[in-house]
Amino acid sequence: MSQTSRNESCPCGSGRKYKRCCLIKDNPTLDTSLPWKQIRAARESLNGQMLEYSIKLYDRDALEEAWEEWCCGIEEPLEMHGAEFVAFMSWFLVDWGASPNNDEEDIPLPSVAKYLWEESRDKLSPIEREYLDFILNEAYSFYEILEPKPGEGYHLRDLLRGVEHFVCERSGSRGVQIGDFLFGRLVKVGEVTIFDAISDIPLPLKWKNEVLELRQNLRKMQKLKKDEMPDNDDLLMCEGFIRSLYRNLRDAAINPQPPQMTNTDGDPLSFNKIIYDIDDANLVFEALHPLCFNTSREELWEDADKDPSGKITKLDFPWLKKGNKANKSWDNTVWGHLTLEAHRLIVEVNSLKRAEVFKKLAAKLCGKLIRYKTTLIEPYEAKMKELEKRQSLGQEDEDKAEQEDLKNHPEIRAQIQTMYQGHMENWVHDKLPALGGKTPTQAVKTPEGREKVENLLADFERSAGVMADKDFELSVLHKVRERLGLTRK
Repeated sequence: MSQTSRNESCPCGSGRKYKRCCLIKDNPTLDTSLPWKQIRAARESLNGQMLEYSIKLYDRDALEEAWEEWCCGIEEPLEMHGAEFVAFMSWFLVDWGASPNNDEEDIPLPSVAKYLWEESRDKLSPIEREYLDFILNEAYSFYEILEPKPGEGYHLRDLLRGVEHFVCERSGSRGVQIGDFLFGRLVKVGEVTIFDAISDIPLPLKWKNEVLELRQNLRKMQKLKKDEMPDNDDLLMCEGFIRSLYRNLRDAAINPQPPQMTNTDGDPLSFNKIIYDIDDANLVFEALHPLCFNTSREELWEDADKDPSGKITKLDFPWLKKGNKANKSWDNTVWGHLTLEAHRLIVEVNSLKRAEVFKKLAAKLCGKLIRYKTTLIEPYEAKMKELEKRQSLGQEDEDKAEQEDLKNHPEIRAQIQTMYQGHMENWVHDKLPALGGKTPTQAVKTPEGREKVENLLADFERSAGVMADKDFELSVLHKVRERLGLTRK
């Protein structure tokens, strides 16, 4: 056995450390470390050799050109020490080919790894040859985490090919959840599988249906049968489409866009305060109290503040509409809040549409009893700044405590549970964009649709407890599963 230390310069003159160059070739039976460590050492050695080839073949412009292609139109600076650079470099060395200098040719030149294979494969160690031969013919894919084993690896399922693997991954197996998925390329040497390249962040369960949509499109592009899984050759042919989806999902994960905030009718949030001048609050009350149809006139009258002569000085009550188009189990929807004062009517609504509806309704019900004065519009951003200010003053914690107390009130809790149960009962019949416009009941009739509905339910289960009691929500979701035939074993 060679007496050269692992961390000394390699005697071959390559300039690299011995452990990253000829250690494995000089010691083919080396078994002082676990097999996965030997494979990693082979990978490091191959990467060093490929980098040397790339320096001979390309200049810095080639790296920039490859990075731009890798990013699929998403602007991101090339950072040599960034987490994404590791995944990119494997693609650059193994998959990417530079454009030919001859304008008449449009076929890319061979990759760095192919040059190494053609010119130096006989000089590689057996483990290096097996590793390089495998990755030259292996496609990138998306891998769902079925079971993480911290400190050991993952049990994964290839979402595009439907094949399961156990992957040795010591450090990366921490901090991931069942249902998350990764983008990368596997390599199998002997009986051990590791990631040759892996995305720097796990992608959340809620985006898994995007990958299943890609799988459907791959079937169409490769003219496969309805339920036939794409194979490795299909994925290699469509590598650009697969990488493009990954880059878009990764960009969405690290640069999340503020959600389009809407009210329960789907209208963009816009906080409007409509102000009217009035002469007689009592007459206006008689015209508008039917808007709060779940409370009797007498009850509202009792709630009003009045002066000694019986004139209303202040009364707050909601403007209600029957039902809700987004939540069919709701009996009514609060469309706004009215504040009636001695000489002023203030109406607060959360969208421009509702503001216009109220103006027309008020003109019809009140006529000359009210005189429109102005509408104050508070943008959503300003409302958020107001909430941030309240948080800095410690007021938000008080609000949360009050909301939590309200949520835990037996009557309120029962109402929330009824609403949630009704929503989920209707959900199975709702046409959903995530299911291509089908209802969950329709979608579960095909294997692909069942998988998509399963993903949606799993995401609901992961976030259970937001609306109602977590155990209650999970029990409702279990009943939905039974109804759809998706009960877990």
